[in-house]
Amino acid sequence: MSIDRSHAMLFLIAGAALMPSLLTLGQPIVENYVGRQVPTAMVARNLDRGSGFLRPELDTGPFPSLFLVEPPIYATAVVGVSRITRLEIREAGRLTSTIAAGLAAIGLCGLVSRRRDLGAGLLASALFLWLPISLRYGRAVQPDMLALGLATLGLDAWDRWARNGRARWAAIGWSLVTLALATRVLWAFVLIPLGMVLESRSSLGRSPWRRMVVLVSHLGLAAAWYAYAAPLAAGSAAALATAREWSTAVGPAALLDFETWRWIGRFGLIRAFTPLGVWLTLMAIGWRSVDRVWLGWLAGALATLVLVSGKLHHEYYWLLAAPAVAEVGAAAILRYLDAARWERRVPMVATGLTLCQIGLGVGLAWSTWETPEEWSTLPLAADAIAGLPADGLTIAREAVLYHGDRRGMRLEQEPAALRRALAEWGLKVDERDATPEKALNWYHQHGARAFAEVGDPAVGPLHTEWADAARRQARRIVRDEAGLLVIELVEVLRDGD
Repeated sequence: MSIDRSHAMLFLIAGAALMPSLLTLGQPIVENYVGRQVPTAMVARNLDRGSGFLRPELDTGPFPSLFLVEPPIYATAVVGVSRITRLEIREAGRLTSTIAAGLAAIGLCGLVSRRRDLGAGLLASALFLWLPISLRYGRAVQPDMLALGLATLGLDAWDRWARNGRARWAAIGWSLVTLALATRVLWAFVLIPLGMVLESRSSLGRSPWRRMVVLVSHLGLAAAWYAYAAPLAAGSAAALATAREWSTAVGPAALLDFETWRWIGRFGLIRAFTPLGVWLTLMAIGWRSVDRVWLGWLAGALATLVLVSGKLHHEYYWLLAAPAVAEVGAAAILRYLDAARWERRVPMVATGLTLCQIGLGVGLAWSTWETPEEWSTLPLAADAIAGLPADGLTIAREAVLYHGDRRGMRLEQEPAALRRALAEWGLKVDERDATPEKALNWYHQHGARAFAEVGDPAVGPLHTEWADAARRQARRIVRDEAGLLVIELVEVLRDGD
């Protein structure tokens, strides 16, 4: 197969897999994990309006509300795509993640092709792009797929350097991997397979210390960001709350909780890779037909998942293992093709496994193209709060604030989440006092002048604790109908009123 033809096949595979992501770019960003997509979109929109790269801002108080979890590299890329294509931020964000998935497929194909052959590389790329986790987060407005694309493409460039010694490939590889780790430092485990790639180059392979210096240097940009962000975080309640949340989530202690294993079963064994994908991975490892680089990737990804086990209810963390699962799954399918005893049945079995895996991937990811019913009235709420006076803040969930382009306070339903939100404003409350009515009162004293909530219209008018409390303190009810409530609050509200 010629190089031109192989590239055409790769683009055909990538195009077929990525096309569904482009069909609903304008869909509200409320599918999958809303709590990661909406803050990222807020940061990107504020960057577009001039907030500055060094002060990524959210639209939820108290202000300044800085989002310092990582440097806004992805958000900056989204702004660039938005300006080039004239798409809205949420549409440009989906397109950016789709492009990143394509970059990851290209890098994966190169890495696998040099270790096996072109057919194996194309198969691994196809399996990767059609994994349900890739289909979901290859269109999500969050940085995870971009970090994966940069890391995989950077590893591919380093691998080219290890084989031909051309300095430009080393420079490209270093730049891409460094940028990936700054985009999401959680991807630091890719230094494990990268170390294995560098071992094959005599100039570094004979010197573990030199190789270690090269590897650690990839963390320089991420380290510089966190050194810069640390003093800023002290002045941002949102940043401090995020830091506290991470400090309690890091470590394997959550593995002692049955709930964590429920998430592992739901995401790791089913929704992320499909049961067939997990079975193919285990089969290939058992057959010892997996390249050590991908075993290193898989081991590093699993170790990272153990380290952040308290976060495994967030499905997108499983993306860490996606390229390795795809490559190892491809190795298992190719093993069937190599099994001479199957004779003519072998191609049929291998083709059937491939098509079945792709079909399962599409089926398990289908919901990502559907807006959940609880958010179906979001466009109406966004229009309603966009028309309110601009001099006050709005109490609403983050998705409502973003789509209505308003600044405000977070509406939290769970008592623990509500306590955290109030603590960011300096109000320490126990579980008994963490009620929507008290929170509504507090928010109003600190500038809230409107309230908005959405829900499933099939349930009828909203009668949650928040909704009923807001009605009692309404100056004007803007919209009150099935699945939608928008209220202007009274002008003066004091404790005990």
